Amino acid sequence: MRTSLLVCLGWCALVAQGFAQAPPPGASVSGGGGGDYKSSTAEGGADRLFDVNSDSVDMENGSMQWKGKTFNLGNSRAMRMRFERYLSAPAAGGDMLKYQDLLRRIERLLAPNSINASNYLANQQEAFNLLFQAAEYEVDGNNCLTIATQVQKVWNMRAEFRQLEVTKNQLEAIRKAQEGVVVNRADKIEGRQ
Repeated sequence: MRTSLLVCLGWCALVAQGFAQAPPPGASVSGGGGGDYKSSTAEGGADRLFDVNSDSVDMENGSMQWKGKTFNLGNSRAMRMRFERYLSAPAAGGDMLKYQDLLRRIERLLAPNSINASNYLANQQEAFNLLFQAAEYEVDGNNCLTIATQVQKVWNMRAEFRQLEVTKNQLEAIRKAQEGVVVNRADKIEGRQ
């Protein structure tokens, strides 16, 4: 069921690329300025491509209706090929069990009931190191590397934030010292007069 939905969405994406139209000559094209994450071109293309009133996907029958035409997704060669590939894939073996054990170990290390003040950093580092071991398995598909990269980014951001706080505190201390010097010199100048 999930595979047929993914194939359907992939097919729709390919169709969208094939039918996407460039704006007519002389038409103004507005860029997505101002940090807006939405693309007005993509929204317009989706409106031209899909009509929510008439286009639909029937998951029970495995068919899709688009622009008045009905496509039977279950009888397509692409679906048959993907299903045959699924059937010919090896069953979960020893590698899969080892991979799942690694993931369970990572989960246990980071579980709230196993973390306390004394082992917090050690558990965090060990779980981080286990992500690289889990990434060596083919079934992982580099998911653990992605997680490790995101964790590293968060750690770097925290370190930079702490450094900014230290710098801010140091600058505040220097400002107070210089302010004291200025006040002291002003008092000396006033005392001489």
